[in-house]
Amino acid sequence: GLITNWWIVGPFDYGKGLETILPPEKKIELSKEYDGADGKVAWEKLTIDESGYLNLVKLLYKHPEDHPEDLTALAYAYTQIESPDNRSAKITIGSNDGAKMWVNGKVVYNEHVALGAVADQVFVDVKLKKGKNDILAKVENLGNNWGLYLRIIDPKSDLVFN
Repeated sequence: GLITNWWIVGPFDYGKGLETILPPEKKIELSKEYDGADGKVAWEKLTIDESGYLNLVKLLYKHPEDHPEDLTALAYAYTQIESPDNRSAKITIGSNDGAKMWVNGKVVYNEHVALGAVADQVFVDVKLKKGKNDILAKVENLGNNWGLYLRIIDPKSDLVFN
């Protein structure tokens, strides 16, 4: 259930951290360009390896070795899950650093914290609707490493990861 198919965009200026409202959380437009921290940024579609770690330093910087250790920034990660019915589910999140997560436009997690990402750090109860479900995460970087794990716990094994 680790999510490996993503759309990502960033980095954005840190501003007020997770409380900074940026265009990707107002409306998901995968063809849109935005003003980012270092110029224009656009959504990028990618598939990561089966470890499930979305390494934002590696993915958002052409030369990750040049990433400043004291960088503060924000980035967004988006995916869709298709459910055959309305159901309750659990999503686990592990982030470096804090994160805010929406499922179908509703905030289900919002935690400003400095920590290293580990899979399954936090369990969140969510409601999935029949059909496509939008999952958007905003991840803050407070320095050094920056990334995200997201897992959908699916005991029936009938969710489709897009």
